[in-house]
Amino acid sequence: MAIQPYLDVYPKLGAGVYVDPTALVIGDVELGEDVSIWPMAVVRGDVNQIRIGARSNVQDGSVLHVSRPYPGNDSGWALIIGEDVVIAHKVVVHGCTIGNRVLVGIGAIVLDIRMPGVSGLTVLDTLIAQGVDQPVIMLTGHGTVDLCRRAFKAGAAEFLEKPVADDLLLEALQKAVRTHVRSRERHRADRDARERYERLSEREREVLSLIVAGLTNKEIGRALALSPRTVETHRANLFAKLEAESLAQVIRRYADLVEGGASPGTP
Repeated sequence: MAIQPYLDVYPKLGAGVYVDPTALVIGDVELGEDVSIWPMAVVRGDVNQIRIGARSNVQDGSVLHVSRPYPGNDSGWALIIGEDVVIAHKVVVHGCTIGNRVLVGIGAIVLDIRMPGVSGLTVLDTLIAQGVDQPVIMLTGHGTVDLCRRAFKAGAAEFLEKPVADDLLLEALQKAVRTHVRSRERHRADRDARERYERLSEREREVLSLIVAGLTNKEIGRALALSPRTVETHRANLFAKLEAESLAQVIRRYADLVEGGASPGTP
């Protein structure tokens, strides 16, 4: 197990604790009974304490960290996690308190505005610049209108003042993850539609544009100097390439691409 001291402070493990060999638990950390720390997770109690309650589960790739004391906050921000909590895959949790029986959603990042050596806003800017595709919840003990505005402008999903009630933090995380999942699904659908559209030949795109405009096969044939049978063949081929089962699906998924004059490689 990757259990390491920091400044001669060793982690304390309760009965039945499991720490994967690829995970790291370091410093002032106490793990309650039957806590599990899974592959590539990091629990780093270097400048403050981390306490994880019984039966909680830190899943693959998550990072748990804390804030050191600083002027105006003599105790810093410890990380206190209750019992029966699930910290899902690749979640970053920093210096906060989480109650019992909470799911911290997949792909969420929780950042403190004030962290040792760097601000949470700087970390957020770095994450955005690196293309990190996860919702970010910002926490602060010193909230101002300017900080709130800057956090949202930088891309934060939510901005909360500490101490944060358990139910409020959970609600914010769930909302951020739901919104993020819907956004991902929408972007994926748009990308898939564009990729299918780019499969069409130039003639098939001409036919599609007239279908979207509401023309019948005969009218399309006259407009393009094609026989109705040829139009039907093009229509069947483009429906197959677009993986559409009905005219309504074609219009709903591809009208914007047609009207926007999209071409292969168009972002």
